[in-house]
Amino acid sequence: MKFPESAIELLSSGVIVHMATVDVDGKPHVTCAWADVDADELRIATMFDQRKLRNLRRDPRVTISATSNVTNDFGLREY
Repeated sequence: MKFPESAIELLSSGVIVHMATVDVDGKPHVTCAWADVDADELRIATMFDQRKLRNLRRDPRVTISATSNVTNDFGLREY
């Protein structure tokens, strides 16, 4: 996946992301994770026995969201 420069900058800043994976029963599992970008790959920190890793091995679909420290003209933090 090709990440926009703004996403690379945010994900390379040490931001913690909210990460949603798919559980065995199809329900979302949301957790926080450290993330980074290396070339065109998203990297997520996890331990070998964590549920999010088991979910990813079974079903690679994932959604992440992150909030930056940048405040826009309306006084809202960007994401």
